Amino acid sequence: MNNLSMLFTGVGLILCAIGLLLITPFIMIWSINGLFALHIEYTWMNWFYAFIIVVFVRGGRVSSK
Repeated sequence: MNNLSMLFTGVGLILCAIGLLLITPFIMIWSINGLFALHIEYTWMNWFYAFIIVVFVRGGRVSSK
């Protein structure tokens, strides 16, 4: 039973990570719209552009040690 619990925990963590990965660009677009009133539409292309920006910004924080 312990292995089954660990499996569900692992699957849950993976699903949460995927969910955060999918929603982070929309949150970024929402926050930019709120701060600067740019009226950026919520489309999948804009999601992709925001995702690329998030990847580049987070990539700068990775240590090579």
